[in-house]
Amino acid sequence: MRFDLRAIPFSRQGSFFAVSRLPAKDKRPAGLYLRSVRGDITTPDGEIFRIDLVRNKKPVKNIRECAAPHLLTLSASVGLASICFDGIAGVRVAAKGVGLRLTLVPGAYGTAIPVNNQVWAINNYANKSSYFLRVVSGTAAARIVPAIGHTSDFTVSLHPAEEGEACECVIEEQCAGIGELPAQATSFIKACAATQRSWNSWLFRTLQTTTELDDARTLGAYINWSAHVGPSGHLTRPVLYMSKNWMNSIWSWDNCFNALAHVRSHPHLAWDQLMIFADHQNKNGAYPDSINDKQIGWNFCKPPVHGWALSWMMQRSAYCTPERLARIYPSLVAWTNRWFLYRDYDGDGIPQYNHGNDSGWDNATVFDNGVPVEAPDHPAYLVLQMDTLSEIAGKLGKKGEARKWTNRANLLLKKFIVHSWKNNSFMSFKSGDHTCVKSDSLINYMPIVLGKRLPIYIKKALLKGLRQKGRFLTDNGFATESVKSKHYETDGYWRGPIWAPSTMLLVDGLYRAGERGFSEEIAGRFCAMAAKNGMAECFDAVSGKGLRDLSYTWTASVFLVLANEYTGRVKP
Repeated sequence: MRFDLRAIPFSRQGSFFAVSRLPAKDKRPAGLYLRSVRGDITTPDGEIFRIDLVRNKKPVKNIRECAAPHLLTLSASVGLASICFDGIAGVRVAAKGVGLRLTLVPGAYGTAIPVNNQVWAINNYANKSSYFLRVVSGTAAARIVPAIGHTSDFTVSLHPAEEGEACECVIEEQCAGIGELPAQATSFIKACAATQRSWNSWLFRTLQTTTELDDARTLGAYINWSAHVGPSGHLTRPVLYMSKNWMNSIWSWDNCFNALAHVRSHPHLAWDQLMIFADHQNKNGAYPDSINDKQIGWNFCKPPVHGWALSWMMQRSAYCTPERLARIYPSLVAWTNRWFLYRDYDGDGIPQYNHGNDSGWDNATVFDNGVPVEAPDHPAYLVLQMDTLSEIAGKLGKKGEARKWTNRANLLLKKFIVHSWKNNSFMSFKSGDHTCVKSDSLINYMPIVLGKRLPIYIKKALLKGLRQKGRFLTDNGFATESVKSKHYETDGYWRGPIWAPSTMLLVDGLYRAGERGFSEEIAGRFCAMAAKNGMAECFDAVSGKGLRDLSYTWTASVFLVLANEYTGRVKP
């Protein structure tokens, strides 16, 4: 496979390095950059070095880039350069026929200090990381311009020692600050081969799809493999970042969809996607909104889809053993109770969202008149979560607790229908005065996730709305705001575009509601759209064009699950 570095970073499983072609921005010139995905999305690009090919001290023009999972090649008429990963903490750059110029992107407190004439120690404060830049072969010349408190200019030019020879350097990350210079690593060829073996193993284990979706399957597998990072800092377990473009964190519902795609191929990794939020759960039962190696975000949260996701995983993998379920059970109990104890200010038994971000539908139109909002997706998820808790309690021999959770789920479902079903549709309400929120958002149709738990008259009404062509249903799937709405926006985030998580929840809900044909139809539309337009963060509901971040893991994961199981053509 080949991919465009302007949209999809060159990275590998476990690494916090990435290589991207970035546009000009502020004082930064356009170019090819080695980046760090450490830190948070407030410093999203994470540039470390700009990489240029040079000949006779001048930049080489008309470079052709060819990015494959294990190797990035930069070719010109006069020579060739190659970039590969050396394990997870090193990046090798080699060239023949041309030289290399690495220009450090300056930042506050950042410094470059020569260790000797072949090695420099880099303190990159902006990315909270340190590096060694080491010459492996060739001759090097460095330019260092000091400034008050930082290095304002550091450039290393590397050339072959003799005509026809190669030059090479390696950049090595030092997470705990500059320490002992690491021993000389393996050769470029061996480093590249090791990365290729890692990629091949991942691809082999990735969920199967039909032949016509093979290319998209490979792309989805690469996006997930390359977005993987290892434990570090607040990351207590290996995780799949949402992207190594700029969404370099995990969020506490995104993780659920990535878990689904890997519970059969990499069950330990799938389990870690759920458990990392349990690792950081606070005393009130809340999961963090987001986590990366440097920060934990608590200002918001995400909807309680974790019980639904865990139930889905339990049905498909023996990895969810009683021992593991015993570990996650108390966390899921606290997470469920939290909504009723701390997010039900009016005490009506229907929990609220205090911000659009809490729902995952950040700017959906149900939040246009302010918060808190009692949206109908919320209690639907909690009913499913209570059902899952009942099932787990039964498996753990806690029969009394199993009955309690079943009773709570049934009572919540009844209360929820009385509260939210008005005029033959589910509605959202302002918490407190229960003013009806006028909105034609798809979020009001998300209770279809309850499947056969819904009364037949409600299921029929929801299906009628979902099947209405030109409202939510388009040739590509379900728009998140009716395309007829005056609030619909082509690139409006949750005010129109198609998203992977809402699609996954609806497809699964339709399937469990006995609407297999409709479920498979929507799954097929989404998969065809993603195969044509890539694994984007979201999509233009009408044209199918990829929007925002074009290398997004939950999209890749949902594509893989739907293509494998819900299109009706591939056995799980």
